[in-house]
Amino acid sequence: MLEDPGLGLEGFLRRAVGGEFGPVGREELLEFLHQVQQDTIAGIYTRASAHAEAAEEIERLVEERRERIAALAARYAPQP
Repeated sequence: MLEDPGLGLEGFLRRAVGGEFGPVGREELLEFLHQVQQDTIAGIYTRASAHAEAAEEIERLVEERRERIAALAARYAPQP
C-alpha cells in the first residue's frame, strides 16, 4: 500500500476516495492534505535554511506546493 514508491500522493488520494482503504470522509481528506502541506513546507524551509540567498526560489516552491495541495483538495474533496 503506502510502501509502494510509485504510488504518490495523487495515486493515494485516488485509491482512498475509491474506498480501497475503507470509508474516508471529506474532512479526513482535507485534514490529511493540510498535514501534507505543513510537512512539505516545513521540509522546504528546513532544507533552505542553508541557502538564505535562494529566498525567492524558496517562496516560489512554497507557493507551488500550496497551489498543488489546493488543486488536490478541490479534485478529491470538493465542496458538497
